[in-house]
Parts: sequence; C-alpha cells; structure tokens
Amino acid sequence: MAKKKDSDGNLRNVVILSIGFMLLMGAFFTMAGIEQTILQSIYEEDPSYDADGYLSLSIINGVYSVTNFIAPFFVSCLGVRTSMILGTSFYAFFIAGFYYPKALVVYGTSAACGLAASIVWVANGTYFTRCSTKETIGKNMGIYWVVQSSGMVLGNGFIYWQFQGGNHIEQGTRFFVISVLTCISACATITLFFLGPTRDQKMKEESNLGKWKNSNEEKVQTEEKQETNICHSFTEPFRLLTNKHMLLLIPPAIYNGFEIAFFAGIYPTAVGFTEGFGDDARKLVGFAGILIGIGTLLGGLIFGVFGDKIVNSRRSLVVIIACISHFISLALIYINHPDSASREPTTETSWLTSPTVEVAMISAFLLGLGDGCLQPQIFAAVGVIWPEKPGAALALCRFFQGGSVAVGFFASTMIGLYSLSGGLLVVALVGTVCFCFNEKLIDTKEAENKNINLVLQVDVIVDKNLSVTEISNNNKEKEG
Repeated sequence: MAKKKDSDGNLRNVVILSIGFMLLMGAFFTMAGIEQTILQSIYEEDPSYDADGYLSLSIINGVYSVTNFIAPFFVSCLGVRTSMILGTSFYAFFIAGFYYPKALVVYGTSAACGLAASIVWVANGTYFTRCSTKETIGKNMGIYWVVQSSGMVLGNGFIYWQFQGGNHIEQGTRFFVISVLTCISACATITLFFLGPTRDQKMKEESNLGKWKNSNEEKVQTEEKQETNICHSFTEPFRLLTNKHMLLLIPPAIYNGFEIAFFAGIYPTAVGFTEGFGDDARKLVGFAGILIGIGTLLGGLIFGVFGDKIVNSRRSLVVIIACISHFISLALIYINHPDSASREPTTETSWLTSPTVEVAMISAFLLGLGDGCLQPQIFAAVGVIWPEKPGAALALCRFFQGGSVAVGFFASTMIGLYSLSGGLLVVALVGTVCFCFNEKLIDTKEAENKNINLVLQVDVIVDKNLSVTEISNNNKEKEG
C-alpha cells in the first residue's frame, strides 16, 4: 500500500514537472524560432541595429555548455526543486529583454539565460530520475515528453495567428508577442512551486523522525557531508570521460545538439526568409513550428505508449528511426530552399523552380519527429546506466549537447543552409552508430549478469542438496 502511495506521488510530480516545462519550453522555443525574424524587422526599421539572433542563441547554448560542469555544485547547494524554480525565472528575463532590443541587452540576457539553463536541466534530470524506477522510466519519459512538446504546438500556433498581413513584423505586434511569451514563462516558474518531495526525500525525512536530540552534532555532520558532495560534484563529470558508455553517448549528444539548433532556429528562419512563399513567408514560421512540435509530440507519444519495451530493448531502433527521419527531411530542405535562406531574406530559387509550402511543412514535421524519437532515448539511457547518480552524467551529456547547439547557431552566421544540412547528416550517422553500439554493450553486460546470477542460484541449490544428502547419510550411520 505504501509502495503504491509513493508511486502515485512520483507520478503526480512527473505530471507537474511536465506541465511546468511545457510552459517554459513552449515560450522559449517559440521565441528562439522567431528571434532572427523579429530582429530582422527591427533592422528594417533601424539599419544601425546590429544584434544577431543566431549569435544570441549561440551565446545561450555556449554558456549553458560550459557552466554544466559547475551546475551540479549549485544544485547540491540549493537543492533540486529550488534550483529549478530560481533557474526558470531567468527565461522570463531573457524574453523580456526584447522589450528593449539593444545588442548589449540581448546578449547579456542570453548569457544569464545560458547559466540558468545549465542549472535547470541538471536539476530537471536529477529530479525526474528520482521520481522514476527502471520499470516506470519509460512511461514517465513518455508522459513528460508528450506534455512538454505540446508547448511548442501552442506557442507556434499563437505566432501563426499573430504574424499575418505581410513579411514585416510591426512594433505593436512584436511587443504583444513578447509580453505573452514572458507571462507564459513566468507561469512555468509558478507551476514548479507545486512540486512535491521525491521517493528518496521521503525516505530521508522518515529516517530523521525522532532525531531531534544531539541536533548540533548532526548539523556539523550534515555540513561536512555537503562539503564532500560539493567537491565531488566538480570532479565526477570529468571522471566519467574514462567510462566507455559515456564516450559512446557523446556523439549522440552532439547529434542531438545540432538537430536542436536546426529545428529550433535555423529552419524556421529559413522558411520565413524564403521570399518565394510570397506574403505568407513570415506567417509560415509559426506553421512550421506547429508541425515541428506535432512531430516531436508524436515521437514522444510513440515512446510513451511502448515505453517499457523501448527502455528495455528497443532504444537503438528508435534512434535509427530518428536518423532516417532527419535524412529525409534534410533532403527535402535541400531541394526546396535556397542556400542563403538561413541568413537573410532571399528571392533565389533552389532545385525546384519555386519553393513549395507542402514540402517545407513535411520537412518541418520530420525534423520534429526525429527529435521526439532521439532526445528521450539519450537521457533514458543515462537513467538506466547511472540510475543512482545521474547528475554528473546528465551534466556531461548536456555539455556536449549545448556545445553543439552553440556551434550550430554560430556557424549559421557564416555558412549557408546546404553546408549546415550536410554537417548534420554526417553527425547524425556517427551518433546513431555509436548509440547502437553502446546499447549492444549494455545488452551484453545485462546478459552476463543474468548468467552469473543463474550460476549462483544453481550453486546454492547444489550446496543445499549436498547438505541434505550429508545429513541423510549421517543419520543412516547413526541408526546403523
């Protein structure tokens, strides 16, 4: 009965966490998708304006990547729940920074958001893992991913509604969009206040009941233990670099980072800057975001429905599906969009005589579907390999993921859409192969452990039989 109660409490926490990050990521990814488009409209009104949306997103993810190594320190000091609440508040400051769109403000709030993001995601992964077991992580990840991904659909639906009536985004429209997204981000922070204690925290609280005596001595011991944990949080991620499982998870994390940069900012911008779509080009940014969100949601939904089977034995198959989805999407993008569409508004043509909206939207959906299949598998694998102490492993995966997002956005300021697509294809292939090989190692290790346990059980049975035989023989000798 107590076990069922703990399970219900953990499920409640997963649902609240999912809703909070649905609001947060819905607001953030919507802003990321339209940032370059909004700043282009500002530049059209004021040619002296020099802030770049890609550079802003690159700063966020660059800072996020580097500070992942110190994020466990803050999480261990503040606690998992408090870290998420404080960290998510900086997302609202980042979006609100576009009220006063000066380059210094945009880049400054981007750096602050990057630091906060590293703390938020380490805390998020740790809290989620504590709410899950090996048996429930599949279902929980499915719930989390589907709910979170729906935020992108709702956010971009709002953009599709607002960006109508031409390819220039007026100041009044920009102000209203920024205000709504800032409020949604703030609501995400408020939602996280309702998170309850995890199963591990409840056990600690129960073990501390009745220990009010010698409180000073216990306080000293707690402080010493905290200092040890803080030092450990600095060094543990670096020690994992010698672990073969972590080395094989790095290429998939890099692949994940590049595809996030592509679907979150590069491709929506390319859709909006393809003037061949006519006056609907800017409006299609929101429509592309909707389909990316639906694809991501569908990938998570499939993962949730078949969660237990996938976690146990089919993660590599889902990653292969993600890779194939991205291959098809990038091929369609190559023939449908001009190379310069990722950097500036252009009337150039691609392999097709004129760009086709239907092909562009199919490409968007497949990008989202690939992400929905890929990202949950990587972090579910971390939860399976390091179920007790996932924080350091998550920090290291986020480091390489965030670094590749930053590189992707920074490269977008210098190279065209075709080169970016080719780079993503290569990284996708390498990442998929490494992930599948890592899964093979995990399966082999689990099979060996099962064989060892079976041998031990046989030995125990044999020993018991021998003992029974000896006792029987001794009794017969006594009777004789």
